[in-house]
Amino acid sequence: GVTVMAKAPEQLGAAWYRSFLTPQGKTFYDTLHAQLLWGDHSGRTVFTIKSPHTAARDCFAAYKALQEDHPEFFFLGLRLEFTSDGRNGVLRYPLLYTPSTIRRIQVQLRRCIAHTCAGLAHLDTLQREVSVYTRLARRMVYVNRNNISDHTVVAPVLTASGVCEGQTALLLLCLRHLGIPCVKISGKSKTGRGHCWALVWAGGTPLHCDLTWDAILGKGRRFRYLNRSDAEISSDHFAFPRTAEEFEDPPY
Repeated sequence: GVTVMAKAPEQLGAAWYRSFLTPQGKTFYDTLHAQLLWGDHSGRTVFTIKSPHTAARDCFAAYKALQEDHPEFFFLGLRLEFTSDGRNGVLRYPLLYTPSTIRRIQVQLRRCIAHTCAGLAHLDTLQREVSVYTRLARRMVYVNRNNISDHTVVAPVLTASGVCEGQTALLLLCLRHLGIPCVKISGKSKTGRGHCWALVWAGGTPLHCDLTWDAILGKGRRFRYLNRSDAEISSDHFAFPRTAEEFEDPPY
């Protein structure tokens, strides 16, 4: 059975990875989150430091947790620079796109989510989840161009393609749009390669949903990776966290 928290996460899962940060890390996370929500695309955030000796580590963990929780911040890159004078810290993170390009992609993202979720409001939670999953699985194509857009929601939105990270990102945003709690979960495949998928609370307990592998398998068949328990998904998905304690030691 599923041993991850049976209780659905708060904020539809959008603060899941935040919950495993240190108190200072949570403060950094909230500062960065508020700035991005405000539409500040400067790529620079200033923090007030309370624990200098862990400031850099807490800051990097907060940035990564924000990326895991919020796929809508697709413009956050991987290059980070943290400096401090003991009281104040500055994180610099060059964005992947210009502000005008970010706004254009955001419009396309909203359209894609609205299109994917159209006509489902009257259904019950499980039917909404299955409908969104089915629509995406039939549309998505697995493509790895070694471009970061494949690993974010950008390629799935603009070209209906991408790798597991990108496809999972779009699934999360669509499910949350319909009020269904979900989080990104990371593990490994049979070959030992890193892989990610979604953990979804569409019913009483969280179940695994691997959109990427179902999209690859073909369009007209029964889905093998929709709403699988820990035991069921474990036949070919490995090294994923199953308890809250295991989430507290994230793979970054």
